[in-house]
Amino acid sequence: MTALVFGLYPQFDLAISALFYDPLRHVWPATNNRLLGLHRDFSAYLAAILVIIAIVLGVIGVVRRGASGLTLRRSAWFLIGSCLLGPGLIVNTLLKPEWGRPRPADVIDFSGRLAFVPWWNPFGACDSNCSFVSGETSLAFWILAWALVVPQRYRAATAVAALLNCVVLGAGRIAMGGHFMSDVLFGAIVTALAIWLSYVAAFGELAFMRGRAQQPVNGGI
Repeated sequence: MTALVFGLYPQFDLAISALFYDPLRHVWPATNNRLLGLHRDFSAYLAAILVIIAIVLGVIGVVRRGASGLTLRRSAWFLIGSCLLGPGLIVNTLLKPEWGRPRPADVIDFSGRLAFVPWWNPFGACDSNCSFVSGETSLAFWILAWALVVPQRYRAATAVAALLNCVVLGAGRIAMGGHFMSDVLFGAIVTALAIWLSYVAAFGELAFMRGRAQQPVNGGI
């Protein structure tokens, strides 16, 4: 749906970004908001800390024997794998360096020098570290992966906190002229796909085995 809406009506991106741009002073007022800047740093540091914790869990899982060790190893594989696949490989290795979409602050419509291009056009005039997709949103959305491995009683709260953090960060990037709305949405979508693929790779076989173990004997219902 996101691809279709912003693909058919790319002006939505410009219209949303225009809400945060001051055409009289030719500035993005939100760039002076210290709270948004502090939150941006907080989200990055939090993700880095969680990556380190995931690595430590993996080491503990290697040392520990039995089912608990296996669970820790699989959780670590899932967390690290989804981070490497989503924010690492797809976003910051394959898309951002190659997809030449200029950032809002750089396009002619907002007093920049480059022509606006829709999300599906990789041939914009941006040379490096371009707008599509939002790397910081991708990393913030990755924190949601932790909601799948923390103890059951903490999962809802973890999911809500992770999503709230991602929404605030994504809105801040749009308000600062750093990304279009479609960049932010696709950053989350790409990372969600990476989380799903990594979860299946890490836990799919285990879930299948548990399902088989719970089936009645002799084909009963």
